[in-house]
Amino acid sequence: MKIEWTEEHVVFSEIDDFMLDVLQKIPLNAAALDDKVISRIYPTLTDGVDEDADEDWREHVMPGLSELFQTHMDVVIKDLKQIEKEGDEKEGEISTLTFPASHVRSWMHTLNQARLALGALHDVTEDDIEGRKKDHAGEKSFALFQIEIYGLILSLMLQHTEL
Repeated sequence: MKIEWTEEHVVFSEIDDFMLDVLQKIPLNAAALDDKVISRIYPTLTDGVDEDADEDWREHVMPGLSELFQTHMDVVIKDLKQIEKEGDEKEGEISTLTFPASHVRSWMHTLNQARLALGALHDVTEDDIEGRKKDHAGEKSFALFQIEIYGLILSLMLQHTEL
């Protein structure tokens, strides 16, 4: 997969079917909201030390954050629907995704949320990320791969974005 950047657009080209699946899973991963993910993405203000402050946080701040996250995710979902495929199923299809550069912040937020959610869902530790733990298999192994790919894309986007 190649990523190209212009003033107007970001283009992901030469996307094979496997990487296309990884990209299409971004919103699904970001939207995973079990208790572990919620506590990772929406940590309480005092981590239980002050229940009243934590409740105020959940009541007044979390809904706005949730709405903001959903808005970013909606942009990514819409962009992913614009994927163009070339070739045929027999020889393998190659896809291209082009989206406006103005959508990059939504992509960065959604990629980060997907990484956090995957990490929470699969109990990913610093040792896992740093490669000190090598006994990964199945879903956790694929989650680590996705976290790495999303991190690489996020890093490239950060390099091209004024904060």
